Amino acid sequence: MNFSSLANLPGYSIVVVSCIFAVLCGIVFKDILEYQFAQWKAKGNPSEIHYKTGNLKVAYLLTSLFATICVCTSLSTFEVPPLFAYPLGAVVVIPTAILVWVQLDSMLSLAAREGLDSIRIDVEMSDREAFQANKNS
Repeated sequence: MNFSSLANLPGYSIVVVSCIFAVLCGIVFKDILEYQFAQWKAKGNPSEIHYKTGNLKVAYLLTSLFATICVCTSLSTFEVPPLFAYPLGAVVVIPTAILVWVQLDSMLSLAAREGLDSIRIDVEMSDREAFQANKNS
């Protein structure tokens, strides 16, 4: 196999491949998280959800890495200079990935402390809508 031909792949090929790998790693991340959540529920909802396993962290890091590669190469495909495209893509994806991880931690901690009803958005929204309807009447 000639590895120099891999280095000469068109930019859009790298975009497609990195996007596919990001989605696949995201699916693995979702499945691991669902499994950990099911184990937490099966134990009778203890006070803490143990989800920060090595497998979950690796899946999330790989998802973030491939998403970063996808965004960076997408920008460079549109004639953005690489010295501008790669840092810009990293600045867009990496802080977002960190924010999602922190919010996931916050949401799961809230669910462990106050139960699953505390994170149900649809219940809270309907309560707010009913409150607003009564207030306007």
